[in-house]
Amino acid sequence: MKIILPLLLSPLFCLLFISPVPGQNPFLTPPSQDQKHSPRDREDIRQDPRQSSASLKGRSGFFSKFLSLQRELRQKMTGYARQIQENPFGLATWQLMVFSLFYGIIHAAGPGHGKSIVCSYFLSRRGTMKQALMFGNMVTATHILSATVIVLGLYWILGGANIVAFHAAEKRLESASYLMIMLIGVFLLARTLLDWRKADHHETERCAPASSRDMLSLSLATGLMPCPGAALILLFTLSLDVFWAGLAAMLPLAIGMGLTASALGMATVGSTQYALQLSRRSKRAFVVLHRCFAFLGALLVILLGASLYFGARF
Repeated sequence: MKIILPLLLSPLFCLLFISPVPGQNPFLTPPSQDQKHSPRDREDIRQDPRQSSASLKGRSGFFSKFLSLQRELRQKMTGYARQIQENPFGLATWQLMVFSLFYGIIHAAGPGHGKSIVCSYFLSRRGTMKQALMFGNMVTATHILSATVIVLGLYWILGGANIVAFHAAEKRLESASYLMIMLIGVFLLARTLLDWRKADHHETERCAPASSRDMLSLSLATGLMPCPGAALILLFTLSLDVFWAGLAAMLPLAIGMGLTASALGMATVGSTQYALQLSRRSKRAFVVLHRCFAFLGALLVILLGASLYFGARF
């Protein structure tokens, strides 16, 4: 019975976050009906074209708390950004950095494919806590970096950047990103099946270790799809002529998102290691459990990439 809990816990970390939805807009999503804004606020806070109130209907309980907390953080960050416009390098600058860190933690805790990739990979490949920490931060860093590069590119090429131009660029990248994730999952699954053919029972413990090459490939594939939250912070600060504050906020935002993704990755590593440790009493149980984890993890990467790819196309 002791093996059942960790056996279920590892896939849970993947399945809990396997249905990614667009992260809630930190500045540009419409506020709730009971909130009022001044004419100036209504002019600056516009709705993200990809989102609608219908997309949030039916979401209650656990994730609704994250959405509510993100909304509160959004309001505070909006106020701090305006204060920075009026008084650069004042207290509001540091407050924006702190709330960017908190927003990154909360934003990453909601549904999204980055965390699912991290958890699924460490279900498929035996990793260490250090590798989970590194991989979680690699995924979020590339995710935010691509958003920064796109916003800067639009600004330099077009002489300005806005949400419409960003989504146009994002649309060109999303299919490639999701297709790469799906293909990497196929590669992981094929390599897993090949390892099964080559390895005997005594070599199973050394099969399918996590590798830096796999993590780098998945980080680049995931990061090719830019982080909407990061882009919108940059676009908002750009509209207020305090773009430097938006760029500075990317560091605490990345740290916050990386902490959440890494924590989930480490939880997956820990639970799978515990389950495998308990199964060592029986060589057959160890082999079967190890292979189930490897197969399920690779399959989840494929399913995640496929659902995102075909969902974006249709």
